[in-house]
Amino acid sequence: FVIHGNYYMREKISKTLDYLLEISWILIIIIIPAIFSYWPVTYNLVDLPKVTVFIILIEIAAIIFCLKILLEKKIAISIFKNKILFFLGFLFVCNLASFIFSIHPQRSLFGDYTRQNGFFFFIHLLLFLAIIVLNLKNWSQIRRIIISVLISSVAVCVFGVMQSFNLGITEWQKIAFRAVDGRIYSSFGQPNFYGHYLIMVIPLTFYSIFFVFKKNISKILAAALLFLQVFNLLLTSSRAAWLGFIFEIFLFLSILLLFYRKNIFKKHLIYKYYLPLFLLLIITLSLNLFFKLGEQRSDNFFSGRLKSITDLKSGSIQLRLFYWGSAINEIKQTKAKNILFGYGQENISDVFAKHYKPAWGIYEQINSYPDRSHNSLFDVILATGIFGFLAVTLFYLYIIISAIRFIKKSEIKNKDDWLVISVLIMLGGYFINNLFSFSTVTNYVYLYLSLAILIFIIFKGQEKMIYLHLPKIFSLLLFSAITLSLSIFLYLYGVKPVIADYYLMKMDKARVSNNCQGMLDNLKLVIKWQPANIYYQNMYIYNGLNCMTKKNDINTNLAIKNNILGVIELMDNKERYYKTDLNIARAYALFGFYFDGKFPNNYYKIADFEYEKLFKLNPNFTNIYIDWGRMKLWQGKNDEAIVIFKKGLEIMPDLNDLYLNMDHKKSIERELITLYYNLAEAYYNKKD
Repeated sequence: FVIHGNYYMREKISKTLDYLLEISWILIIIIIPAIFSYWPVTYNLVDLPKVTVFIILIEIAAIIFCLKILLEKKIAISIFKNKILFFLGFLFVCNLASFIFSIHPQRSLFGDYTRQNGFFFFIHLLLFLAIIVLNLKNWSQIRRIIISVLISSVAVCVFGVMQSFNLGITEWQKIAFRAVDGRIYSSFGQPNFYGHYLIMVIPLTFYSIFFVFKKNISKILAAALLFLQVFNLLLTSSRAAWLGFIFEIFLFLSILLLFYRKNIFKKHLIYKYYLPLFLLLIITLSLNLFFKLGEQRSDNFFSGRLKSITDLKSGSIQLRLFYWGSAINEIKQTKAKNILFGYGQENISDVFAKHYKPAWGIYEQINSYPDRSHNSLFDVILATGIFGFLAVTLFYLYIIISAIRFIKKSEIKNKDDWLVISVLIMLGGYFINNLFSFSTVTNYVYLYLSLAILIFIIFKGQEKMIYLHLPKIFSLLLFSAITLSLSIFLYLYGVKPVIADYYLMKMDKARVSNNCQGMLDNLKLVIKWQPANIYYQNMYIYNGLNCMTKKNDINTNLAIKNNILGVIELMDNKERYYKTDLNIARAYALFGFYFDGKFPNNYYKIADFEYEKLFKLNPNFTNIYIDWGRMKLWQGKNDEAIVIFKKGLEIMPDLNDLYLNMDHKKSIERELITLYYNLAEAYYNKKD
């Protein structure tokens, strides 16, 4: 009786843990696309909230999964009897090697502040994949996953439509909405990322109409959601996503034609489902045209975006050509180590800082450069090297080839087969999109979700049971160690970054209200919570210098200077990049202006050294010449200032370029005005 009682109790706990595991991944599926800092609580409004929630939920799921394994003393693994484990392992090792040989190890580990896509995030994606694959058991769970995708999509799409009508959005969102020419971005912060998400969920929504829902009302609601998704996709005006969507349609029609003769598709299905959905797509396109024509514009924005796809000289198209050319040049001339292992995750911006050209200022803000090449093939090679590219290629080829074999073998007879086809279509659209763009947190989460679904279906029934014969005390100690470790990770890399970012947002609010003391106080708290984060260190220097230029007494500026020097000392030299080096050069120049001659130091000399480093890295940034020349004016070295300002004028973009838009023209004009004003001051000081 006691033995049976213990058995039933263990089974009950095991089922509860299964239930909690499923809740964890359903929460991830629903929350990650929808969450962002609606009211600006954090300075990073989009990706930091998403990645933080993802990491917290995955680590909680990992603790639950470990407890389940130790309780049951067994684990059923479906990937030992095929090569998927080898390819996953190879992918992990290549990413680990890329991190180890990274030019900026910390940034490779935790990711760039803006994107949050470092090796740490990659590990959690693998955990997410493993937890789903190892705990999926039946079709009902797959159905709940798809329904969760649809629920999240409803919230995201409704907010997208509200955005297009300027409803229910805060002031910062209105500013962002105007900045992207009225293109909607919903909870993604940028229209291209939102379009990328939509082409990932559209195939699953289409699939759900036929295989997930049985009642007609549910099918109608799913079709309405499909309409809403396509409508949102068009309103993003994301050309990369449009191309991905067109490729998805092409793949679907190809499959229809390929299998039609095999009588898989009955004619009544064509008339009942496919024709109405095709008409729905036509109506969506027509509504979008009407909606855009209703806007008081001299031309149709939608058709303009569509036409610009073939215009190789248009802004973002030409920029991509610049980026791809720079990526190719870097691959040709880089060191063997970087060819093999890459520069490390999230370090590609360093490559483009080296290759920046004045012509880029025609098509984007002057002195700007990207953190991605906008082509996943180049991005993978630059970040993880040839080994990483090989690992990614082999992994996806194996998955896709296995899926195609599965389809051929089954001859498309049931919902599993069509789900495999739907996911393959989604992967096709994902790949085409990423030939011209890149993925963010949500895109990666949904990518690994789709891979988990594919692996479960394709290799279903190939489970191998692994039994664990562990003493109770060892199991208890192991679980305690895992729980403690993950809890520490949660605090260090989940909680602390959000707290630091909260204070950075408070600093920004103080900046807007011109409250310098509030800025400095909050910056101290930012550094307190994240002392080793290079982005926060850079923000401290930049904003501290802005405070120093206010009308302060010498003691206040001395305190600011000492604090900035303290932050510079905290910096790991391996983590410094162009923007940090520029701010450090500015800092020493400003210290020279305020303190050289008053204290026994030579800040101007240090600033000269820093500016020379920047000049050697890339002499095409005009802000170097403006700052460096201004410092020479402060020193009274007018001849040197004149030489520097003239060099800056020589590399300015052409104001008469036909493709120069008004915003970029204004930014170039501001640079020109500053250079000419300072040049005139230098000549005036010389009395010439």
